[in-house]
Amino acid sequence: FTAYKDGYIDWKPRNFKDDTGWADIAFGLKYALWVDEESQTIFTPGIGYETTSGDDDVLQDDGDLVDIFASFAMPIQDVNFIATGGVLVPTDSSDNSTAIHYHFHWDFEAAEGFWPLVEINGYHYLNDASRDAGLGTPLNFEGFDLTSFGSSDVNGNNVVVGGIGARAELADGVSVGAAWEVPLTERND
Repeated sequence: FTAYKDGYIDWKPRNFKDDTGWADIAFGLKYALWVDEESQTIFTPGIGYETTSGDDDVLQDDGDLVDIFASFAMPIQDVNFIATGGVLVPTDSSDNSTAIHYHFHWDFEAAEGFWPLVEINGYHYLNDASRDAGLGTPLNFEGFDLTSFGSSDVNGNNVVVGGIGARAELADGVSVGAAWEVPLTERND
């Protein structure tokens, strides 16, 4: 079982009013289809579902999404490598855009229980929706991984960001981490 989107949003966009509210909840199942203990390599396909359970005030609750994905992880000498890719499919294509997503993660244990990390995350939009965040004007950008505007002019757009951060182990099997992301492409949806 995996839960990959939830929480409270403190929304402070430029040129719009500040607001707060709950994010949609996304959860799913994944299965360790292939595990090689000797090489510490794993392959896990999965499926997720994002509900329309969040608050409209923070651009949530705007159409369900199904996420079909797979992850692969392996160590490369002292560096841990994880790659994930998938497709986000809306249950109603007028509400949300369909997108391919991909994520690459590298980390290494710099000190006991502390891992600096680097990530690259990308989205490629495969089609347009028609909701345009309810603004009545065509949008040519999307909400990346936080929200979906249901934009009507994003087909073919690519957004790639790079992140740097760290995670720390708080207790056996419990860790916390954070990363700062910056756009690597002209588009920074």
